[in-house]
Amino acid sequence: MHDVLIVGVPLLMILAGLFFNNRAISEMRSKLKAEIRDLRIEMRQGFEKANDRFNRVDDRLTDIYRIVGEHEGRLQAVERER
Repeated sequence: MHDVLIVGVPLLMILAGLFFNNRAISEMRSKLKAEIRDLRIEMRQGFEKANDRFNRVDDRLTDIYRIVGEHEGRLQAVERER
């Protein structure tokens, strides 16, 4: 009986510690997965905003190139008239 107490109690404590530690690790993993998912959502939204801004800049540059082309045509017409 004495041997059972000397070996059994520490063994049960070790097993209980492993069980609770494993549970804590599982909880930490689930929290980490949720945080990573939220971070990915935020990053995706940031990339979408950046793409929208680049598209607006591209549209503005297209308008600027069109206007510059019109002015070049007008300048050439004025130079021909001289």
